[in-house]
Amino acid sequence: MNKVIINKDLSYNIKALLALVVFELATIFSLSAQIDAISGQMLATLAFAISLIGGFVFSYRTVAAEDANKGMTFLRFLPFSNNEIVLSKFIVNIILCSLNFLIVWGGVVLYAIVFNGLSSPSINLVVLLLAIQLANNFFYLSIGLLFTSTRAIWIPFPVLLISINVFFNWQSVTSALPGIGAMFSSAAFTSLVLLIVMLLIVFVTTQRFPKTSQRLQKS
Repeated sequence: MNKVIINKDLSYNIKALLALVVFELATIFSLSAQIDAISGQMLATLAFAISLIGGFVFSYRTVAAEDANKGMTFLRFLPFSNNEIVLSKFIVNIILCSLNFLIVWGGVVLYAIVFNGLSSPSINLVVLLLAIQLANNFFYLSIGLLFTSTRAIWIPFPVLLISINVFFNWQSVTSALPGIGAMFSSAAFTSLVLLIVMLLIVFVTTQRFPKTSQRLQKS
């Protein structure tokens, strides 16, 4: 990773983070106001879903927005290695997504604990939800780094459809494979699996990024 790239991206995105947090909180409470007697659990779930927006927004701003003004091409001409560029982008996104999640979801959960009687979440649950947020971001970020913007738009759709199908048919999956359900019922195990997935995403991205010069020529 490179501190220059990290500081540049953080400085560029700090205002976007604040604007996004305000937008997400406004969306959460405006939607919750339309639901009669919304429970604390439902409010926390809504906050988690809305905060997932951050994963896409920050991956877009740190890659696609930089492609638009030839910033990524410029970085390749500076004395930075490909690994420094890629790892710096992931570090920046970890910081931005973590802050977005902890402020938005954490703030709403704190509100729900005080005013809706929600029980305090366990550390394992918080870690799991944060891991989901980061894995979501890593997926978008990797696609943005490895493909042109025109291709990057379409690639997530098949994965999204598969994820939706798995989610709605999860009971069928666990019935057919009871061992799978038992393993993923543990928040700690699921967090570990997501961590391994994220490390694989970073590894593949760092290995493939040097071979995507054609991507930069088309951007």
